[in-house]
Amino acid sequence: MITWVDLPPVRANERETLSVFYEWSHPVQIENITATFSGRNSIRFLPFRDVTQDDWFYFYVFAVTHNGWIIGTSETTFSPHEPLTRAAVATIFHRMAGERAVSFQPIFDDVVADRWYSPAVTWAYREGIVMGMGDGRFAPDDLITREQLATMMLRSAPLWSLQDAVIPEHAVVPEFAASPWAYEAMRVVMFFELMTAESPTPAASRAETVAFIVRFIDEFFAG
Repeated sequence: MITWVDLPPVRANERETLSVFYEWSHPVQIENITATFSGRNSIRFLPFRDVTQDDWFYFYVFAVTHNGWIIGTSETTFSPHEPLTRAAVATIFHRMAGERAVSFQPIFDDVVADRWYSPAVTWAYREGIVMGMGDGRFAPDDLITREQLATMMLRSAPLWSLQDAVIPEHAVVPEFAASPWAYEAMRVVMFFELMTAESPTPAASRAETVAFIVRFIDEFFAG
């Protein structure tokens, strides 16, 4: 379980230091984080001007950026509503695993050795997280869909020491639509309310992606 302390009230013109503690063992080393805040009711944990404490995704962005799983689109922006590519999501999973060294392997016709995402895609394929599009392509520049994200996350679960995502027999699962290959993954995330019942095919935004990853790990972490 990921735990964190509540934020104390902040008064204008007051400068204090707040320690935020995350307790979580393998696979990701989360350190005690000390954040300094000051000014008029403004706690400045993050450098992104487009992510505020009032945003529903604030905690999720905070968690993943401080762990180095994803970076902003610039020094001052996170672009929470922008979509992510399949290559970017493979890279996130690779970073979650500590960017383990891997020798490039020409698995897909459209992934060559000199691309920034090539090691991550090679690693993700070897770990069984990605399978490609079924025609020899990985489609690294295609936008990640909700059902693709759910499927990759479920396949990666053993790497993070997560409990099996077991749905009780006779459980009532909210209605949803999904491609046949993504049905089981979407059934899990819908039952545990890790995603909403929106269409599975639109692209997932950066905020939706990081929120789903943190929720999934928090739900099934076995530590």
